[in-house]
Parts: sequence; C-alpha cells; structure tokens
Amino acid sequence: MTHRPSHIKDLSPGMKGLLMRCIVLERGTPISTSNGNITNFLVADGTGSVNLALYEDSASDLEISDIIEIQNGTTRIHKKQLHLGLSNRDKVKAGATSTLTCVDRFCMNFVEHPNMSLLSWSHDPNSINGWLPFAPQPWTIEKMPAEIQKMYMSKFKPAP
Repeated sequence: MTHRPSHIKDLSPGMKGLLMRCIVLERGTPISTSNGNITNFLVADGTGSVNLALYEDSASDLEISDIIEIQNGTTRIHKKQLHLGLSNRDKVKAGATSTLTCVDRFCMNFVEHPNMSLLSWSHDPNSINGWLPFAPQPWTIEKMPAEIQKMYMSKFKPAP
C-alpha cells in the first residue's frame, strides 16, 4: 500500500493508509476493553489536533512531547468522535501492518485547534461513504475562549 502524507485538518472518518507526523500533547488514562487496554493521546501537527487511540502494546513507551510517525494509519468514529489509530489487529495478521515510531522529541510546530475530535460528524447524504464535519456541540464551544469559538464557527457549520 502506498502511504500518502496527511495533515490532521484533512482527516475524516474511514481513511486508511495514512502517513502522519505529529507531536504528543496529552496522554489519557488507559481504558479497559474486552480486547485489551486502550489509551487515548491528543496529538497535533501544524494544521490541528486529533485523538490517537492505541492499544497498550503500542502506547506503553509513548510520552508527552514525543514526535511520532504513523505509517498505514486509519481513522474511525467512536462515541461520535474522530479517532486516529493503527490498523485493526486482525488486518495486521493479513499483512496491512501499521507502524508507530518515535522520531524525535520536543521540536515541532503545532496548533491545537481545530481539534478534529471535537467536531460533530454526520454522514453525507450525497455520498455513500462520505462524512461531513460540523462545529462542536454548544456545550463544548461555550467553554472555549472567544477567539477559538470564532474560528470553529467560521470554518464549520452548526450541527443539524
């Protein structure tokens, strides 16, 4: 599979084969699932930020300020939020291997907004597999500084 360099601002649900370079900003508390523990990280590049969901075997050594490269990354919706991740474990067995490599630390320009995981995503009625991003929910927006609120409202329509 050919990897295409991707920017966070261009992510949408259902993407595959992503090549991403981003910096780790936050590390969440591991969540226990039937398939193992998952840790969510907030990662960013020069265009925005997104949640990165990793199983514990991929997340154990990752630290805040690590600059990482993801090859063959995927995106999906979970609990109405966009998540970046590695290929499904079953697909890895079939040969579609994802990798996550720490390539540096500390030195990378990034922006936190737009946070693509805060957006509301809805199926595009004009496309079989398409998705449309909408501004974050009002209770999320109202907690943001005024200039960040303006940015979201100027770039994204309110959710229907």
